[in-house]
Order: sequence, then C-alpha cells, then structure tokens
Amino acid sequence: MVLPVSCCTSSPTQINAVTPKELAGHPGAKMELDVHGVRSNAHFVSIRDPNPTLFIYVTRDGKFIDGGGPLAHARLSNGSLNTLTNPAKYSEVVSLYMTGLELTRPLKVQIGYNDAELIDTTLVPGTYGGVAKLKVRIPNTCCGGVWPIIIQNGPNSTEANAGFVWVQ
Repeated sequence: MVLPVSCCTSSPTQINAVTPKELAGHPGAKMELDVHGVRSNAHFVSIRDPNPTLFIYVTRDGKFIDGGGPLAHARLSNGSLNTLTNPAKYSEVVSLYMTGLELTRPLKVQIGYNDAELIDTTLVPGTYGGVAKLKVRIPNTCCGGVWPIIIQNGPNSTEANAGFVWVQ
C-alpha cells in the first residue's frame, strides 16, 4: 500500500512529516522520498502515537534560548516572541505552537503548575493538520520567572518534555 505523507518542514538533516491516519497503530513503515521524480531508497521509519509536543524556540544560529530550560515558541498578545527580554505578563493571552494533539480528546493546559484558561485551539493552515495553535491566558499567580508549560491531551502529556514561558 502506498500512502502519501505530507511534509511539514525539512532541512538537509531532518524531515518532519505528518503520517496518514491509516498508519495509526503500526510500529513503522517504509518510506521513500520523491524529489522532482527522483526516488530514494526505501527506509524503515518508526511511527509514534500522537503525543503533545511544544515547539521550542531556537535562534537562527541553531541555539536554544535557555532560561532554566528551552523556552516554548510562544507569541505574546502583540505577536512578538516570548524571550528573556520580552516576558509575558500576568493575565496576558499568549499563543503556543505544538504538534501531536488529538482535538477529539480533552485538553488541559497548565503554566507554572497552575491551570491556564484555554481560549482557543486552531490548526495552523498549510501544516496538513499537524500544527496547532493554542491561545491561553497566563495565570495570575504570585511570582514571575521561567514557568513550565504542561499540556494534557487525553492520556498523553508534555510533562516529561515541558517547554517553558518567561513571565514577568
């Protein structure tokens, strides 16, 4: 059976793709690349179950912006990127970008181990349903700093690989 795979992003060393739903439950599949009619050798690739994964902000030179852990790719209410010099404010609505969501399952977001209000969840156009944008409100708690973001999606969670947001 040949199924097309939608490519989200690629670089000389990595391909991030969304596999067809028909492959759910399979441990892996053979994959070939077709670039302008030229096909690669078949390679076996592992297929993982969907798991919520935050996109982490990496600088243009390939380094993490680190503040106790990698900062998530979070956009503030004005559209600017959350950084150590551009923190989120209490009660501000921020956008988080992630993959691996199953929108039919319950979704819960915590920031700094406090429940965050989930305002909206949308799929990002042009990503074949592979990238979601979550709009969440930063909880109004006591202290600023680097806070972990934990997303629970049904039985799956980002807790083991949490991203972080910088809050003033």
